[in-house]
Parts: sequence; C-alpha cells; structure tokens
Amino acid sequence: MIVPADAGCQQEAWDVTPAAEDLPAGWTASASQYDIDRKTMSFLGPTPQDEASSQAVVYATVTCFRSGAEDGVNRSRAAAEAAGQSVADRDDLGEQAYSAVDDSGAAFVQMRAGKIVVYLAASGDASATELDGLASAFDKALGGDGGTIAPPDVIPTDGQAIERGLSAEIFR
Repeated sequence: MIVPADAGCQQEAWDVTPAAEDLPAGWTASASQYDIDRKTMSFLGPTPQDEASSQAVVYATVTCFRSGAEDGVNRSRAAAEAAGQSVADRDDLGEQAYSAVDDSGAAFVQMRAGKIVVYLAASGDASATELDGLASAFDKALGGDGGTIAPPDVIPTDGQAIERGLSAEIFR
C-alpha cells in the first residue's frame, strides 16, 4: 500500500532554504531537486585560484519526517559510528545534531529541528569552517541562532578536533 505524502510535511521540507547572506563567503546554491517529503540541494564554494584545485561542493538533503525524525537521526549517528567514522554531538545546532568525519577526511553534519532533518555532506575540498558555515545557515533557516562556526585558518588540537567530530589531520 502506498501512503500519500502529507502535503504540509512536504511543503515544510521544500521551504527550508538558507538565506544567501547566511552562506559562507563566496558560496552559492547550485541546484535543487524536489521529491516526496524531501529536497536535495547542492552548494558550490568559491572558484579556486589555482587550476589544480577543485571547487568545493556541499550536498544537502532536507527531509520532513511525519514521525520518527529523532529516531532517524539516532540511527544515522549509530550507523556513522558503526562505519568507523569519528562522530561528535553538536549541541549548538537544532534540537539534535552530530558531525562526523570518515577515514578519507570527508565531513558530514546532520541536524534536526522538530520533524525536519538536514544532512550535509562536504567534498574533500570544503573546509570544516565552510561546512560549519553551511550548517549555520541551515540552522538559521530552521529558526535557530546559527550555532558555532569553527574559526578559519586555525588548526585545532586533537582534543578540539575530536570535540567537534573532526580529525585534526584533515587540517594539516
């Protein structure tokens, strides 16, 4: 049996878009795709100055859960840990959030506000500060205060990196 989408829930997911002025400097929304109860977006970073570098990209998925949003985030966090990712709670974003880094250095953030869950996945060319900036923009779009953004050009100590769910090695 196919359950029809809750039009209100779907519209809530589709309406979550960070304001352009809240994005990190030089970042723009690139494309959006609308699905049942979900919207996916891609964001492009500034064009690199050198031709050998790739442009940073962050992919965002905004999903409205008719029920079970908190459990969905809990299961995602547990799956990240089971996959061997470095995972840390993010009390500064939404009602529930965590960040994760995998062995390749790819960084992720997932946050929940009510029944809306936002998942951000950064390319290796996006800095932790840029990913935090996008997470902050989404937090504001969900009614939050924007959380905490890691300062640029600072190499965190291993303890600070672990606290933020990151590997200090990706900054070196």
